Amino acid sequence: MKEYLLELALRRKDKIVRAIQQLSNEEYRVMAEENWVEYTPSPNPPESVAAVDGSSLILELRDASLYGVKAYALTRHGSTVRHKYLGDVGVVTVANAPGFARAFREICETKTALSSSSRLLIVDGSIISLLINPEPLTRIGIKRGLQAAEELAGLDVTVSLFDKLLEQAGELEKEDLYYGEPFISRLILEEALTGGGRDAGKTGSDPEAAYAFIVFIEKLLSLRLLLEKFMSGGRRLAYVSKRSRSKEYLRRLRGTGDGGFFKGRVSGPTDMAVFSNYTRTAGFSEPLIVEEVETIKDLPSEGVLRRLVRDYFENIGIILTYVRLAQDGPVLKLEIPFDKSSRVSAARAREVVKEVMDMLAGESHNGYPYPLIQVDKLVKVTRQDLTQIAFSLGILPSLTGREVLGEWYVELD
Repeated sequence: MKEYLLELALRRKDKIVRAIQQLSNEEYRVMAEENWVEYTPSPNPPESVAAVDGSSLILELRDASLYGVKAYALTRHGSTVRHKYLGDVGVVTVANAPGFARAFREICETKTALSSSSRLLIVDGSIISLLINPEPLTRIGIKRGLQAAEELAGLDVTVSLFDKLLEQAGELEKEDLYYGEPFISRLILEEALTGGGRDAGKTGSDPEAAYAFIVFIEKLLSLRLLLEKFMSGGRRLAYVSKRSRSKEYLRRLRGTGDGGFFKGRVSGPTDMAVFSNYTRTAGFSEPLIVEEVETIKDLPSEGVLRRLVRDYFENIGIILTYVRLAQDGPVLKLEIPFDKSSRVSAARAREVVKEVMDMLAGESHNGYPYPLIQVDKLVKVTRQDLTQIAFSLGILPSLTGREVLGEWYVELD
């Protein structure tokens, strides 16, 4: 009953209001003001720009999950516009269906970005999230996944995956609508399970763990190819988030001085909320340079995985900052990857941020990159889309077991 929730809210009014008003704190104001650099961008639209976003949705059946994922890239070269799509529709029978669907979306986004060519590439989302979130390995663990993958597909599975990704990248560049198999990891697993693998029939093999690991490595290797392409040749790659739950600045402040600045505050507002509330001018926060990601450190320290994955990403740094492109506009989280061998100083990081802000300002509407607005509108996988697919395949209305509740779908950001 609505009346019940309303009564609960009224009884807990003071507690709720205090939680919302936690930003009304001198410490947060000081943190925002001390870390904010006022800067009005000089609009400098690049000669070419590409924007990438993705979407996914799952339909829970009785014994499996039907998913749809789609990534979309919009590229502009002068007056020429190109649209590229990469997606997949399929069924997963494992417990972590949302984790697999998310990983599939991230792979499609990365490959669609890789198949684009532009001076500036804007990807909706966070590269740090891509690296720290080992989906679909979260419930399985890297160690177990690696062991299962090597038992099922052989020790050279990573080399085979990388070689086939290089071949696929050439195919994706040519196609605007790709109808081939999007995931090399799935081809490798299918080959192993049908007899091509070293231990396909081995008792006690763990195909789910093996598949999760190979999917995770495909995501990282695809990202490696993207970084290699866009961190050279005068190109610039930027990840932009309109929402973020990161508290990196708060964590850094807790670690300075006597450690008592935010002592005892386990939870609190996000960095984005703080900068949104205590700044109004165009500008950016003092850039933080992220030197390492824990998930990468969990990968093997020897062998092929070290050579192709761990060593590469240990040499990647990320400039992290929050920016506002226009007075009173939205605060956006901006992440810019770079090669650590270039030794980016704090001063150089500020110049890179200004350069990217100038390019974004030349492509923005009301303080938000217009290309990202366009791709967001066209990439969504909706409930209606998946319903139509399910009915066309004869899956609905009889196979979910939840039709009467109208709760058969789970939407993923």
